[in-house]
Amino acid sequence: MPEEYDDGKVIDIRHGRINQWFGKMLECVESLSPEERAEFDKWDRDRPDGVATSDWPGFVRYLPAPPWETIH
Repeated sequence: MPEEYDDGKVIDIRHGRINQWFGKMLECVESLSPEERAEFDKWDRDRPDGVATSDWPGFVRYLPAPPWETIH
C-alpha cells in the first residue's frame, strides 16, 4: 500500500524547512556576542510595523536565505 504524504499527519517539506530555518534563527540569536545581541535587540525594538524579527539584516552573516525566498 503506497504511503500518503498529504494526509494531514505529515508536515509538507516547505513548512518543515521554514520551521527548521526559524529554529536556526533562534539558535543564532542565542549565540550572538553581547555587542551583536544589543544591536539585534535595538533593531528589533525599533523596527517598523510590517517588518518581522526574521528580517534583521544581521542574519545574512550567519544563516542561509529564508526558505520563503527560495522555495516556491
